[in-house]
Amino acid sequence: MNEPVQKTPESRPFIPYILVLIDRGTEEVLHYDLIESVYDTEGVQQAIYQLLDKIKVLPKAVYMFDDFLR
Repeated sequence: MNEPVQKTPESRPFIPYILVLIDRGTEEVLHYDLIESVYDTEGVQQAIYQLLDKIKVLPKAVYMFDDFLR
């Protein structure tokens, strides 16, 4: 995304990245979330864990693609 967002009116704006969970077989978007940085590995891992916990499904495989770094 190229528009800054804020978590609260008092917080510092940031340009978010979109973390999208897609079913590879059906190409259906299962969930998405905004994250502050793709370089915060722990934050990205936590966001992925929260997405999987929210949908209550443990996938057989997880594929990760990063269009930003291609």
